Amino acid sequence: MKKALSLFIFLSTTTLFAQQVNYDSLARKIVEQHVMVKAGETVYIYSDQNGVSLMEALSKACEARGATAYPKLNPDKFQGTESMNTFLEKELSPADKLVNWLNTTDVCIILTPFDKDPKWLFKDLGNTQNASAGPQTVRDALIKTHARMLYIHIPTRAFAEGLSLPYNAYEEMSWHAIDAHYDSALATRVNRLKNSLAKAKQIRITSPLGTNFTFSTTGRAVLSFDGQITTEEAAGRALFKKVDRLPAGMLEVSIVENSAQGKVVVSQTECDYDAVTLATLTFAGGKLQSLTAKDGGECLTGKFASPQGPQNVIGSISFGFNPLLRPMDTGGSLYWPKAAAGMVTLTLGGNQFAGGNNAIDTPQLSFPLRQVTVEVDGKVVFKAP
Repeated sequence: MKKALSLFIFLSTTTLFAQQVNYDSLARKIVEQHVMVKAGETVYIYSDQNGVSLMEALSKACEARGATAYPKLNPDKFQGTESMNTFLEKELSPADKLVNWLNTTDVCIILTPFDKDPKWLFKDLGNTQNASAGPQTVRDALIKTHARMLYIHIPTRAFAEGLSLPYNAYEEMSWHAIDAHYDSALATRVNRLKNSLAKAKQIRITSPLGTNFTFSTTGRAVLSFDGQITTEEAAGRALFKKVDRLPAGMLEVSIVENSAQGKVVVSQTECDYDAVTLATLTFAGGKLQSLTAKDGGECLTGKFASPQGPQNVIGSISFGFNPLLRPMDTGGSLYWPKAAAGMVTLTLGGNQFAGGNNAIDTPQLSFPLRQVTVEVDGKVVFKAP
């Protein structure tokens, strides 16, 4: 991650997924180029039933490199991120078992349908009364681990049906985006925005719909997800440098929690799979003050029922660059991959993984911002189509 080899552009000659996924070819690329497995290393691969074929191919690719692979299948019939988080928590509990895993694992690959922060990594920090390893021991292990952790967000029919997505188009788009090629010109654009965000004193977002929103990211690290984790990055102290994801192509930065001011107007979003249109959120002192919507607002209002709840606090913002991902209209709602080129996503709630102070287990709600202009200290740095 965090280097010139950051993003990518699709080459028209690529035919890897013309008829079906070539799992062996993709697995070799992931093992050799994304997590750079070496002989003698220990690799854990976690999946549910949706990812069995890729999991098996990854195991073979690891063994071909002289590494020892441990494939672990989630038996839960409910397929989703929460199910995967629960499975991982069971696999790595109690806390002393997690500490041993962090100390002895070189690579971890997780196949999951959804794109959420890996809460399971933080699960024992506040509840270790029954384990010999205390919270400080877990924190130390998280800092010291050299494990390279890659999330691969695989397309599933259940997810597509839940959002009324045309499955064939969604599946093809997702696999192409996972297998994307790198492009130095695009990497230059990404690094330029990353440098601007790192030096920003104030960020302002505006849109023709009426968004006029300011906030600060001063002192917060800018996370760059390019799908590649080097041993040098994994050896650092920052947890976010040890974790990456595919499809790649995104910058994310946590927002200083008390800094958000103004109004955000969201043309389309969803709440529990139902469409929400023209949602307007107002902020003061970093907290959500009011929320209205033309349609579907009742669901969102229920999510923010507690006015003092941590889910009402501003969380983070991300910027997408992957040219092979695109938003898809789901029949009134919107499916928006955060890494899609031109996508700006505002998230409320937990932001600890991104370096913020709002607890990781706080519920998160994200909103896609379209046709916005992003200014850093008065200079336009990003425009979303």
